[in-house]
Amino acid sequence: MVPARFSYLLRATALTALLSGCGLPLGQLGGNGSLQQTLGASSLSATGAVVPGGSAALMPQFPASLGLLGSDVLPASIGIGISVGRAAIAVKMAAPATVGSVQLPAGASYEFQASGGKVSLIENGQVVVSQTSPILVSPAADGALEWNGRRYRGSFEALATPGALDCVTLVDRLPLESYLLGVVPAEMPASWPEAALESQAIAARTYAAANIGRHADQGFDLYGDTRDQAYGGESAETLASDAAVQATYGLGLTYQGRIITALFHASSGGQTDDAIAVWGIDLPYIRGVDDIDISPYAHWTRVLSAARVEAGLAAQGIEVGSPERLSVQTYTAHGRARWLSVTGTAGSAVADANSFRLATGLPSTRYQLAAIAGGWQFTGGGFGHGLGMSQWGAKAYADLGWSYDQILMHYYTGVDLASF
Repeated sequence: MVPARFSYLLRATALTALLSGCGLPLGQLGGNGSLQQTLGASSLSATGAVVPGGSAALMPQFPASLGLLGSDVLPASIGIGISVGRAAIAVKMAAPATVGSVQLPAGASYEFQASGGKVSLIENGQVVVSQTSPILVSPAADGALEWNGRRYRGSFEALATPGALDCVTLVDRLPLESYLLGVVPAEMPASWPEAALESQAIAARTYAAANIGRHADQGFDLYGDTRDQAYGGESAETLASDAAVQATYGLGLTYQGRIITALFHASSGGQTDDAIAVWGIDLPYIRGVDDIDISPYAHWTRVLSAARVEAGLAAQGIEVGSPERLSVQTYTAHGRARWLSVTGTAGSAVADANSFRLATGLPSTRYQLAAIAGGWQFTGGGFGHGLGMSQWGAKAYADLGWSYDQILMHYYTGVDLASF
């Protein structure tokens, strides 16, 4: 994750994947590294239950695009890319809906397809609507739409995928607060303490507000997964997480009057880190702090074979042949590997430790490594990039009786709570 990789490489990689054919998984092109590391995966909560999780964002745009506050700043709705660059996308009407003047009955199933930039809504092989502009499906009041077995609030918008006009992208368009109802329980177990959930709600609201328009060139604002924030739609909602969103309605974080990019991650391994040290981007509100890590990732060991190391380096465009020596060249002040030195049968190179983590599946860059027979052993702690709020840390502090504002002020330096 060298600085030059930020938004540009993420988009270029996504576009390359799309152009290679619809329906291909885009993979972990970026993610917050919170409760989930890879797309479509899940992790264990504090109780051992499977919890989808994830995010707020490995590669955000900097600085935040919004500099003022007020009702005229945030749009009435945001677009969440929930399925991007597919050959076809099947949806179901959980309630009566309309496309323009066309009525779609409750319970009916349809498929979106795109060809040459034209999008079609198809039922049983018959075209219902076909147009070059995006198709907007709006449910009846308080109704929901379904995709991939999940119910979603708001309206569905289907568009030809930019750069791959024979592919279709599905966007959920809905108000920010409605979106958060599906984010908080996807990012954090709803069984966790109230203050932790409220901290997550404020962090997620802030991240979303700061990154509206981040993926405008793809036709939406945010991905509905760990490339931005995990989002489970209405199907993910719970009473506890709903209460956290409602209790913090409109509250977000600012630094010197600007909405911040409120990064968060699963667990820190005992210390969070500075954005400037980890990513080379100076975010004055993302500074390393001492932390409590009660997560399953507080201490971990992983072994990577020489072949796996070689593949991880190749994913960054680094070719040194079969690796023979690997070491950490530079650590951050808070104990994370920043640059790796590698020598192989075909040469030597310096590799970005963050990109290497993603390519090889290491939980974090907070580790020590040692050579063993056939490869290397990594002994470390934490899960994710280690910047901003630790989700497991928020739980630990909430268990100690901290309020959401105490938790947030601990993780984000010099910030203020404000109403968006």
